[in-house]
Amino acid sequence: MRRRAERLVLATMVFVGIGVVVADALGLLDKIAPSGTIAKVTLLVLCTVTLFLLLELERLYMLDDIQRQLKVLDIKGIAEQRRREHYAGVTCVHRTLADTAFAEHLRTAHEITILNTWVPNLKDIAQALEAAVARGARVRILLLFPNSDVASLRDEALRTASDPTVQKGGRGDEPVKQGVQDNLDILEDIALAVPAARRACLEVRLYNSLPAMAVYRTDDRYFVGMFVHGKLAIRGPQLEIDGADTVLGTHVHAELTTLWMIGRRINPVDWQRQLGAISFSETRG
Repeated sequence: MRRRAERLVLATMVFVGIGVVVADALGLLDKIAPSGTIAKVTLLVLCTVTLFLLLELERLYMLDDIQRQLKVLDIKGIAEQRRREHYAGVTCVHRTLADTAFAEHLRTAHEITILNTWVPNLKDIAQALEAAVARGARVRILLLFPNSDVASLRDEALRTASDPTVQKGGRGDEPVKQGVQDNLDILEDIALAVPAARRACLEVRLYNSLPAMAVYRTDDRYFVGMFVHGKLAIRGPQLEIDGADTVLGTHVHAELTTLWMIGRRINPVDWQRQLGAISFSETRG
């Protein structure tokens, strides 16, 4: 009904405009309005515009139809479904961990988990981790057992690395072992800096296994890197996965859980004494 009314009004305006043109040609308009030059021009312009609108009205109606269809669609829901089903939970692929928003998420996360052979950027995020522990967030760190055979294999894989972070500490033949020990030193400083009642929020375990990936987790958001030859995992591409219940999120969470279960607890405040006593032949716990 509305469309018919619109068409009727526009058509009427067109006919009026045409009538004005005809009346002007016959000289009738001058009798009605002798000084009506401006009115003539106005009517002629109005007639032209109205005619154009009348011809384009159907296209405008198509835009109305599209708008109505878009209102019915749940764009956000469709995007969420596509993210979960078609992209397995991946929201972004970053060039390196430094390109991610991981540090920003650290400031508000309730649960933080880091899995790596060692954490090369631990010094950079130590202050944020200390703040997280101090506010009561659960912080879990999984590091490779430095005396593991896997550590030697990873050393060999990194031997050609040009990244100075790999060779820091002056013990270039064993960057993994040195890296783990440096991490434990930093974690000890964090534990001693927070109130004693909060120290239990910082949990550290060493695992003796072949890790499938490096994971930096804040709540249900995961930044996942790959172990490649000649490059640190954090220097390579990072998959940002949102949701522990997505396809990739489920697998990453399961890997974290598995390594956490097989890992050995170590008290960061007393790590130097405990490190030598750790044995992976004992019952896991």
